[in-house]
Amino acid sequence: MAEIPVSSPIRALLPADKHAKDQPRKRDQTSTDHDQATNTPVDVERDIFTVMDIPAEEVTPKVQQTLSQIMAEFDKLRDELSHARSHILYLEELSETHTYLPLINRRGLHRELSRVLALGERAGVVNTFVCFHVRNIESIRRKFGHAAAEAGLTWAADCLSAACRDTDIVGSMGGHDFGLILTMADSENATEKAAAIAFDLEGGSFPWDGERLSLKTAFGLHTFIPGDNAESVMGNADEDLLAKEREIDAG
Repeated sequence: MAEIPVSSPIRALLPADKHAKDQPRKRDQTSTDHDQATNTPVDVERDIFTVMDIPAEEVTPKVQQTLSQIMAEFDKLRDELSHARSHILYLEELSETHTYLPLINRRGLHRELSRVLALGERAGVVNTFVCFHVRNIESIRRKFGHAAAEAGLTWAADCLSAACRDTDIVGSMGGHDFGLILTMADSENATEKAAAIAFDLEGGSFPWDGERLSLKTAFGLHTFIPGDNAESVMGNADEDLLAKEREIDAG
């Protein structure tokens, strides 16, 4: 019977051994990087001719020069197209941003309303839109100037944003009005939330020229129903706001 030799125990691979084991791979990688780095424009052009299936005998200096010019122009046009696309995205974002308030404008709010309406219908989630109106901003403007009115609206925008959840959306409806999209909130919850925000707004104040100025507000709301669109939601909330303001004026 043949004698089976006892195998030697497998020793642990020391760090130095690991380093040595990795060395060929690293050298190969370095060699590859070096090869890539040493590619010359002539090599690149030769690759282009191969891809374009141009016979080597037809690659005259004139053809080579012409194709090089074409590729350079192509690269330039590609860069210009990339820049144009970036600029379009910037302009689109700018078109939905208020001129001085840190909020989206009515156009952006309209787009967000359309998006939330579609999501709510698919998921069966109840959402509510609240329209806030700053009632005394005109009197502030007449007494303290246009800059004071802008400061008051900016302070109101900051307060509204701070009072809302990350899932809610705040925007300017233009003039002295703000729009809030309260997600996953029915009419009762939205009314409680809006009343609390109005209470905090009217209980606070913002500094102006050594004084503290306060705001007076009113709000109306509309809970989304099937068949709603962005315009109908805004319109119904605005009608509710006008009704609330008439009650305030009458009381």
